[in-house]
Amino acid sequence: MRVRALLYLPAVVTLTAAVALFALAQGPGLTFGRVLEALGSGLGMASAEAQDGVIVNEVLLPRVLVAILSGASLAMAGTVMQALFRNPLASPEVLGTSAGSALGAVVAIAAGLAGVSIFAAPAFAFAGASLVSIFVYLAASRAGGFSITGILLAGIAMNTLVGAVTVFFVSLSFQNFQSSAPIMFWLMGGLDLVGFPHAAIVGGGLIIFGVLSLPLLRDMDLLALREESAASLGVDIKRLRITLLIVACGMTATAVSCTGGIAFIGLVVPHMVRLMVGPSHRTLIPCAAVTGSLVLLSAYCVCKMVPAESELRPGVVTSLLGAPFFFWLLIRHRRGSEL
Repeated sequence: MRVRALLYLPAVVTLTAAVALFALAQGPGLTFGRVLEALGSGLGMASAEAQDGVIVNEVLLPRVLVAILSGASLAMAGTVMQALFRNPLASPEVLGTSAGSALGAVVAIAAGLAGVSIFAAPAFAFAGASLVSIFVYLAASRAGGFSITGILLAGIAMNTLVGAVTVFFVSLSFQNFQSSAPIMFWLMGGLDLVGFPHAAIVGGGLIIFGVLSLPLLRDMDLLALREESAASLGVDIKRLRITLLIVACGMTATAVSCTGGIAFIGLVVPHMVRLMVGPSHRTLIPCAAVTGSLVLLSAYCVCKMVPAESELRPGVVTSLLGAPFFFWLLIRHRRGSEL
């Protein structure tokens, strides 16, 4: 059953705000009232205990912001990729873009560049995501479009290759705990080591690449048609695909460089939202963004509710959600069919 975007958006935003408040209340001894007081003190509007202010405003708030912004980025990247390949199975995780981003961040950390500049990991992550995505694009393309078989095989090949290279860099760093520990953090995915600078990086990437995609919403709708039909309506297919690839890689890279491996948000969220609000990208993009924020933030809350010694990561929670959904999509769309 489809709903209007004007109803869907405020409902999901309100629910996300409620989940964010719940996440902020997961600190030791915190209640909803004390969280609100701490947030008010950070804005100079109220007074709160010094310990509450530090825990909420300096520790928990950056994690919540990064979860919200990264979830939106990954969901939008998945939506753009599905429009680019005209395929509901396309996503940063399936095509290896996330793995390429992680590899770039790992290289920056292993080389010691991440300690020199906070922008080193995002820059290397963007380079890795771009190289992997371009290769998959070229390998999966064929006359008339893209096949599910080609996309899956190219994605599997790149995920395997990039994973092997990433493990190689990790093995070289095991003798240096200062570099191996952050690398393992990126690979497992999490929000424990993020701060406001990371929120600024993800937010900046979301704004820059989001603005870049705004003039292309109509063209993404037309891209669902055959290339000949879209071109006859004035769409520059080559330029559009290059721009969409840059947008998807940029959003994925800035998110993965700060959160590590968060799987399947780019696959599950766009497809789920498309069933709710329809295929028009004017409504699909913003609705997918707010839903992605809600999903990743909810995964973070699930991790905070389990015993601390379990070390459950948000990436594990999203994988438990996305893997069955991926198999359902494979069953629904016959192997080798073309959209």
